[in-house]
Amino acid sequence: MQAPDKAGILSWVERMDPKGLLRIPLLGQFLLKLNAKKTVKFWLRYATAKTFDENAIVDVTTAALERGCGYPLATMLQNWSQGTRDANLDLPGLIIWGRQDRSHAQTQSECSRAHLVNGEVIEFPSCGHFSELEQPAEFVAAVMPFLKRHL
Repeated sequence: MQAPDKAGILSWVERMDPKGLLRIPLLGQFLLKLNAKKTVKFWLRYATAKTFDENAIVDVTTAALERGCGYPLATMLQNWSQGTRDANLDLPGLIIWGRQDRSHAQTQSECSRAHLVNGEVIEFPSCGHFSELEQPAEFVAAVMPFLKRHL
């Protein structure tokens, strides 16, 4: 789901952390801990379709943060900027993209084939990053044929 090739991931990392602060070990985790709720609210609004009401998932996510859950964005950015590679896996799989994810507005779904060479591409034109949450019935309808063929 929204997993671009190495070049796309590195470009995404630069856009999401233009000053590079979150990519500094410990500092990134500290800054994110201080601003986790604000960052989550921004991210969920930015990554979902403009027509989707993200408040329900914002509420669930911020409640989880209040109960002690973490938000590992800094760790993810640090790992991706250091050791990202294209996987070139040759196995059945789905490449799922929500075209309304503004963080990937310029990213083409086909670049994900660098990870999953023969993956089937499913695009959701009216969804952002979370097509399974934004349009669950449509998501299930699109994914079930693949699952029935391969499970």
